[in-house]
Amino acid sequence: MTGVETSDAYPWIATMAIGSILIWIFKGGSAVFLAEVASNVTMSVRQDLYESVVRKDIGWHDHRVNSSGVLTSTLASDV
Repeated sequence: MTGVETSDAYPWIATMAIGSILIWIFKGGSAVFLAEVASNVTMSVRQDLYESVVRKDIGWHDHRVNSSGVLTSTLASDV
């Protein structure tokens, strides 16, 4: 018989199956870790923005562009 025997292909099939499972696990793990890093960065930026707003002089809040609605919207959407 010429060509590859069926029993010769089993190790390659197992190797490919194990490799694909490992790739699936690692890609899923990287997505989870990337989401965690993005969440931490967003939270850090929001905390910095909030702290800078809190430390402003009281007169700064009197301007229409610095009203509570604008600042809340900035904290929620722009960050």
